[in-house]
Amino acid sequence: MKKTSDNSIGKKKRKKASPALHILSGLGGLVFFAATLILCYWMVFNIHPAYTPEVYEKSGLRADLSGQLDTYSTNNKINIVNQYLSEDNVIRKVYKIPEGTLVPAKPNPDCYGVLASSDAYMMQDVIDQAKKYGLLEGQDLVFDPNMDIYPRCKIKYYLDETILVICWKELIDNKLISLVEVKVSDGSQFRRKIAGDSYSSSMQYYCTELTNQSNAVVGLNSDFYAFRNLGITCFDGTIYRFGESPYDKYQLYNCLDTLWIDKNGDFSFFERGTTTTKEELQQYVTDNDIKFCVSFGPILVKDGVAQTTSSYPIGQTNETYSRAGIGQIDARHYLYMMVGNEGPQTCTTNEFAVFMQEKGVIQGYNMDGGQTGEIVMNGEPY
Repeated sequence: MKKTSDNSIGKKKRKKASPALHILSGLGGLVFFAATLILCYWMVFNIHPAYTPEVYEKSGLRADLSGQLDTYSTNNKINIVNQYLSEDNVIRKVYKIPEGTLVPAKPNPDCYGVLASSDAYMMQDVIDQAKKYGLLEGQDLVFDPNMDIYPRCKIKYYLDETILVICWKELIDNKLISLVEVKVSDGSQFRRKIAGDSYSSSMQYYCTELTNQSNAVVGLNSDFYAFRNLGITCFDGTIYRFGESPYDKYQLYNCLDTLWIDKNGDFSFFERGTTTTKEELQQYVTDNDIKFCVSFGPILVKDGVAQTTSSYPIGQTNETYSRAGIGQIDARHYLYMMVGNEGPQTCTTNEFAVFMQEKGVIQGYNMDGGQTGEIVMNGEPY
């Protein structure tokens, strides 16, 4: 049988579309294209509410558009599933700050809050909202609205879907203690900022300046690595200091305890007196995804047990002194503690270790205290 063409017998002749229809069709295509672009823009900048176009460009996130869209899709599915789960079983959303990029943007000012100590009961609403976000992952908080909070203090807090921070003060053993409890969604939110953003920088900044530069919700002073040639320094996964000449023969790298923080935000220690080489230590850092360290010490709490220190090269450990320390309670869950500033309110590191252990800290570490110890919340010292 002879094949006929599409325009042969049996086919109706098509009517020519009017110019108006051509215009409408073209406009419809443009509208659809514009809507698609708007949707893509919305997805990119609403994966986390803090993203702004300026930060998006600077942080290099444009190269990871595919990953960002995957995150958006995953979080949408989590939203659907969470509707059918109880508050204690809610799945937390996926949130990660890519390595080598800026924190997306400054914290949302609407997420900060301040309460008088007499209104501590109102914090329960904040805690309940954190549960709805899936942020607490079934973990218990140290902060309790019914605890004996220092009457003249202000309770400060911050809450969004990715982080909960609560600051308060207590009298413990007649010592005024400032505490900060932090729960984050991802280990990438736990970061170290060094002055000038390079190990060899000679610049010095106050904690308030470093916190603002980092777009941090809360900032803490840690050590002062440029002040002394003791201990190990690791930053961005690289060992920079490890017994500097001419002190190598004295093995001054291992005279301080070192706190490691890995990509998951988990704490581990390199204890003083441990012998190793720089190459072996760098391999450990690489194998365990260590991101940075803090070099001060001593270790206060190890595996839930308060440690006793009889002597230590720095920090006046056996004298009553202002103390600052940080501890991990659980996965992505931390407690910062500062004790006193003068007279009977100060303590030894052994006393400080007990304070931290009694608050539920599993891994605790002493940081630079005295006039250096500082907590910065919402741009000002707490």
